[in-house]
Amino acid sequence: MAADELAAALLPALLHKLNNVTQVIASVNSLARLTGCAAPLVQCASDLDLAGGELARLGWLVGALARGVGSGIGSPRHEERALEWLLDLLGETLRRDGWELAPGSEIPRVEPEFGFESSWAIASWILACAHSGAQREPLAFALERAGTALVLRTSRAPQQAEGLRTRLEALVPRSHLRYEVRT
Repeated sequence: MAADELAAALLPALLHKLNNVTQVIASVNSLARLTGCAAPLVQCASDLDLAGGELARLGWLVGALARGVGSGIGSPRHEERALEWLLDLLGETLRRDGWELAPGSEIPRVEPEFGFESSWAIASWILACAHSGAQREPLAFALERAGTALVLRTSRAPQQAEGLRTRLEALVPRSHLRYEVRT
């Protein structure tokens, strides 16, 4: 599975999340227009605050999808929660399509030194591993530090693992990110 396949897989879930946030903001706008005053804005301030936080996260994910398909749009935005955000969206994507991540799989924060590419490669590998199993068969994974590298351990291998490994190592060298399968 190529990195651009990750973007294609994530896009429907991302659009759903963006739509939900847009609905909250549109609802507050409608209330303000109907009443002709700012009271609904004050009453819904916490909803708008939550929507703003979600938009910041979703904005990063839109940029990530653009970078994942090789777009030169925008500058890299270093975010320590990048992997957490990608895997949260991936988990939703997998659930919608009948696959699952095992409960209790920790999603660690990845230091900015590992860069966007590491988070993208990890999510790509996990997506391929999830799709290699039967639907509803949860995929367990763990990400650990080993010296200056990250080691991603999954409970099953993706189909065509060596081909995928080669493509992902073009993003992130083996000295920075290694893949292991532990059944």
